Amino acid sequence: MTKRNFLHARLALCVVSAAVLTGCASAGPGVENDPLEGYNRAMFRFNDAVDRAVVKPVAQGYDSIAP
Repeated sequence: MTKRNFLHARLALCVVSAAVLTGCASAGPGVENDPLEGYNRAMFRFNDAVDRAVVKPVAQGYDSIAP
């Protein structure tokens, strides 16, 4: 295994480990205490709109001209 492949495998292991460990982080059933919920929802709508209007077309254009 080359050094580059080893680093990729190590990075993948770290990402998977982080996803598994944070997947169970919850406050429990019925607990809904998010004081920033309104901000989070507005920011999500903004990011989603920017992604659909700007980022996705640019990425698709780049993908069509790049090898």
